[in-house]
Amino acid sequence: MTGIEAAFTGRVGKPPEARTSAKGTAWKSLSLAVEGSSEAAEWVSVSAFGEVADELPDDLAAGERCYCEGKLRLNKWSGKDGSERSNLQVTASKIVVLNRIGRKRRKAQRRFDAPSEGDVAAAKSSATRRAEFNDPVPF
Repeated sequence: MTGIEAAFTGRVGKPPEARTSAKGTAWKSLSLAVEGSSEAAEWVSVSAFGEVADELPDDLAAGERCYCEGKLRLNKWSGKDGSERSNLQVTASKIVVLNRIGRKRRKAQRRFDAPSEGDVAAAKSSATRRAEFNDPVPF
């Protein structure tokens, strides 16, 4: 494996922006502010492709905390005024929205079919086991 792998947490600067490449590949971009203990925040540009981009919530808002893993590179260029500029760019292999862990999950599609005979038998068996568990202790 080549390149530098990075793992970090940061706050979303603005909601992810959906984009399409010249070849028609859909992807999303966002910026994360990574805060140090005493320094100003470093901004990291994050690109997400494929499944990683699809799993980013559409309602991701500025200020939400995210954990990100991916390949890191430093981009350098000259600004319009001739000054040297640079930024950190990560191509994400994983993004997790931290303040949503355990909440705000997408609900699975529920099916309300009539219970099968096997489901009824399993429920009765479970009720019998609970009744045995609730018997008084013999000592």
